[in-house]
Amino acid sequence: TKDIVFVLKLFRNFIEVENKGNKNRQPIYQWEDVTEAEFRNIHEIQEILTDLGLVEAVFHLFYYHQKNKTVFRELLLLCIALLYGGNKVVQDAFYEGFKHDYDNEILNNLAHILERLLESMRIKEGKRTQDAYFKALQSIFNNNLTLNPRISMIEDISQEVLSPNGNKNDYDLLLIILEFLQNLCEGHYLNFQEFLRDQTLVEHSKSFNIPEFLRQVYHIYYKYHNIHNVELGVKILDLLIEIQQGESQDNIDLMLKKTFINDLCNTLSQFNANLDLLARGYQLNPNNPALMNLKWKVLIILKDIVEKSDPSNLDKIAHFMD
Repeated sequence: TKDIVFVLKLFRNFIEVENKGNKNRQPIYQWEDVTEAEFRNIHEIQEILTDLGLVEAVFHLFYYHQKNKTVFRELLLLCIALLYGGNKVVQDAFYEGFKHDYDNEILNNLAHILERLLESMRIKEGKRTQDAYFKALQSIFNNNLTLNPRISMIEDISQEVLSPNGNKNDYDLLLIILEFLQNLCEGHYLNFQEFLRDQTLVEHSKSFNIPEFLRQVYHIYYKYHNIHNVELGVKILDLLIEIQQGESQDNIDLMLKKTFINDLCNTLSQFNANLDLLARGYQLNPNNPALMNLKWKVLIILKDIVEKSDPSNLDKIAHFMD
């Protein structure tokens, strides 16, 4: 196992080292933009590694080591590095690999991990939110908190309210899986946009509808968003945005089902009172950068849905929008 992990990290480093501005050695799924020259170099290395058969080797390792958490995580990070920037040559190679996974073993395994981790998130964040609101009310009462308290007091109370069980790495594996799926679709890569919705399109016997599942997950998530999990919400929306942009009309239609539009609008309009902002760790700041980033993603996906929806659906969308 140690040898496999070492080799996977070595291949990933061939790509990551091209980001000269990554002084803090941020993992690739947390990168900001790279320069145009770095982008070209990264794509060239990705294609060299793909020509050498690395994608096929990755699929082989997925089949035989998917239950080893350390190897599995490193495989995903290498996949993200290989797919970074939406390299169509690499995406084509991955698509061929998934097409030949006739029992849909790899994607089903990813889906089961997502289900397990997101169910754990639902339970954990439900309890954390309940406890945070109780502590926020206590803090407001005990500190006689006004509408314009001292900044230092807000920070102290926010730490008191949300510090228990608050770990920015709580959802590390979830973020990595979502980034991998997003990179498969990056650049409006239609094959994977369609494949993630319906694997029977390539005659697989089993299928798991990723965008439908994430739409249902967001219905639960938005009620519990806070400073510790807001990055997860942003990543869920990033993936849904990537899945439905471009020519995939079926995925746009999927976004109109049930409560999703309402959930997006509620993200914008609800939980903005002082009690909500304090309990959720946004320090009484409705313009908290993390919160505004989540709302920005909501606006992007709403805009895409409105622009690409059939005119007959616009009244349905307008019903939920203020």
